[in-house]
Amino acid sequence: MLKIVFLLFFSFLFFSLLCSVASASLPSAPLNVSAAQEIVNSFKDYYEDDFRNDMARVPKSAFPTGEQSYVYAKYMNKAFAKAGYSLDETLFSYFKSDRTPGVVLFMSKLNLETYAIFLKSESVASAFLKASAATERTITYAKAIARDVPIANADYIIKGSPELGVGGAPTAPIIKERLIGYVREGKGRWGGWIYFQSFSLPGENYGVGLAAISEASHDEMEIWKSLIGKKIKVEGAYINYKGVSITTNDGMHTVNDPLIFDRTRDVLFKIL
Repeated sequence: MLKIVFLLFFSFLFFSLLCSVASASLPSAPLNVSAAQEIVNSFKDYYEDDFRNDMARVPKSAFPTGEQSYVYAKYMNKAFAKAGYSLDETLFSYFKSDRTPGVVLFMSKLNLETYAIFLKSESVASAFLKASAATERTITYAKAIARDVPIANADYIIKGSPELGVGGAPTAPIIKERLIGYVREGKGRWGGWIYFQSFSLPGENYGVGLAAISEASHDEMEIWKSLIGKKIKVEGAYINYKGVSITTNDGMHTVNDPLIFDRTRDVLFKIL
């Protein structure tokens, strides 16, 4: 009898581990409308009624609470798996991707973006962990790309110095900010400069100046070379220099009223 109990126990344990491994091996869903529809179909066919019943029992809130997040994560995780995808891998892929119209449609069709945005909060993160819908890796990355979360472990720091101020008095206030985007070498409007390109406002015309290449030291240029083209989070302060004009090295472009990072202060970078 005891032998049978042990065999049943180990059989259950093996089956549980097998299910866990199978779930962990599922891929990210393609971030497009057709994949979203697959997941919606599996949700409606198998889980919607239970989801609605459970969600009706938790307090209502305009923003995701821990209770709401757990119910959502529990059933959406099942719907993803039923469709052959991993919710955790999909969230990680979403955080890594550009926010194209197709990605936006995918997230909105599943009402997933709201929860993804709040995955940086402890209550929502704990709910997704409890539901096995997200891993620590994904939650750590969600916090890393959140603009309101300070950079904890910077990959690079460009030290500030009083000598690095731009000539001309700024007429706009200094804006302390954390931004997500890319470090670029200027080719047009910012020719001869290293500039920051926002994730949400691509293009050189919307760039924020970081450093004039001709004025950068060898050590500083090595840092810029390591950052150019990388998706980064930057933490610092920038100024709108009204009435100031910067002419590019080739003399073909002029930046009027430029936005420039205040290089009298440290500027921190985290590669994402």
